[in-house]
Amino acid sequence: MISYGGRYNTMAQTLDLAVNSPRMLPLPDLMPAENVTFNLPDSLTIEEPGIYEINYMFNASSSLGAAVTLSVRNNGVIIPSTEETHILAIGVESIYSGSVLETLSAGDVLTVEVESSLELTLTLSSGVTATLSVKKLDTIPTVSS
Repeated sequence: MISYGGRYNTMAQTLDLAVNSPRMLPLPDLMPAENVTFNLPDSLTIEEPGIYEINYMFNASSSLGAAVTLSVRNNGVIIPSTEETHILAIGVESIYSGSVLETLSAGDVLTVEVESSLELTLTLSSGVTATLSVKKLDTIPTVSS
């Protein structure tokens, strides 16, 4: 069964980060979707199990030079292949982006979160500053015994 969907952000804004405290990225704008729902704010809910391609992007600048980590989370748990850490320079936009394959189950909820090693403010300028999208590539293979 076909499944795809996504969310993104175009609103200029600031995000205050506390030390080592994950913060969900705002993703208020909706992309087309089929068998992916937007039941919870800033997240994607998978309706059909399968092997999915997950694409994500984040673009921001920081009030301090610090290590900032971005990750896609499945039901609140980091998907290890999506975890990226960059040292952000003050006032310089940095882009995090990636594409991974992951087995997802019906009911899984995906979010994108950031956290920092220092208390700081991230600035998202105007234009597309964050995206999260999925597309189902295959069903989950059955294991014969």
